[in-house]
Amino acid sequence: MLSKSMLETTFRIFDKDNSGSIDLDEIRYVFGDTSLADVKAWQDIITMIDKDHNGSIGLSEFKNIMMSLLDIKN
Repeated sequence: MLSKSMLETTFRIFDKDNSGSIDLDEIRYVFGDTSLADVKAWQDIITMIDKDHNGSIGLSEFKNIMMSLLDIKN
C-alpha cells in the first residue's frame, strides 16, 4: 500500500541532510552511484522532476512523480 506517510518516509531516506529537498548528491548516494559518468543522467532526472526549477526535488515534487509513476490519482 502506498500512503502519504510511506511517501514521506521514503522521501526522508533520500533527504540525507534533512534539508527538505533531495539534491544530486543525495540521489547518487541512495543509489550507490559513485561513477562521475552518470552525473548528467541523474541531473537530467532531477530537472525533469523539479517543477519549481530550484535544482532539487521537494516533498511535493517527490510525491507527484511517485504517484504519476505508479498511476495513482489524487
